[in-house]
Amino acid sequence: MGRPRTITDEEILHAAAALFLERGPTTRTSDIADALGISEGTIFKRFPTKDLLLRRALLFEPLNLEPFLTESVGGAPVSETLASVVRQLIAFYIEMLPRAMMLRHVGAFDPMKEFQGDPDAPPLRVIHAITSYLSAEAQRGRIHLRDPEPAARMLMGAAMNHAFFGVSGIPGHDRLDEKQYANEVVQTLLEGIRSPGGTA
Repeated sequence: MGRPRTITDEEILHAAAALFLERGPTTRTSDIADALGISEGTIFKRFPTKDLLLRRALLFEPLNLEPFLTESVGGAPVSETLASVVRQLIAFYIEMLPRAMMLRHVGAFDPMKEFQGDPDAPPLRVIHAITSYLSAEAQRGRIHLRDPEPAARMLMGAAMNHAFFGVSGIPGHDRLDEKQYANEVVQTLLEGIRSPGGTA
């Protein structure tokens, strides 16, 4: 008889996440065990309940843009940096939204309560990082903004919209790929939509 397979918690969580996201929270732990080639008992030795397994499997790390943006100040063209920010945000939201929606469905996550009254909530950290970057570039004269925070929110909102439409399968969301979409969003922000000489 061969030796029992050694498996890490991370491998179990990765497989569980893939199946939960594909099939929903009613996925059986026996199916997860079968996919891994282990016994169901092995899963429960590590994660005593299915609820705990689901919560741990679908957890997601907040996006931290501060190191990238701090290093980018005064470097690459602002348009390139902001387009990269939008792409990073899209990738994060594509990964995060299905997990957050499923966790909320089972009562394990409620952003209305999770972030309420928290001045250091993850979405605010993203806004602050982009706002600080825009402020620093404005001080260097590379851009002009009366208030950088609305611009930061526009970038974040545009990225979330694109990711949400993609995750939801809304028709037409992929008319532009993520790179093209990010570039168009940034150019619209930097150039504006007023016609030269217009009165908008």
